[in-house]
Amino acid sequence: MPRGKGRTGGHASVEVELSLEASRLVRIHRQDLQQVLVNLLVNAVHAMEPGPGRIRIMSRDCDDTTLAEQLQAIGAGRDCLS
Repeated sequence: MPRGKGRTGGHASVEVELSLEASRLVRIHRQDLQQVLVNLLVNAVHAMEPGPGRIRIMSRDCDDTTLAEQLQAIGAGRDCLS
C-alpha cells in the first residue's frame, strides 16, 4: 500500500460537521442505523479527492411526517456527494 494511503483513502484529515435540526424520533434498530451511517461515511470518504476534506451530515423536518437527511462530502474544495 503506498505511503499516505489507508483507511481514509489518502486523506490526511477528514472533518465531520453535524447540523442536526430534526426534532422527530425515528423508529429503527440501533445496529441498522449504525450500519447505514458507517456505509454512508465510507462511501463519502472514497468519493473525495485526496487531501484534507470535510463531511457534512444534516437532518431537518420537512413536514408533519417527513424527516430529511443529507450527507455531503467536500474534498479538495469541491462537492463529491449531495
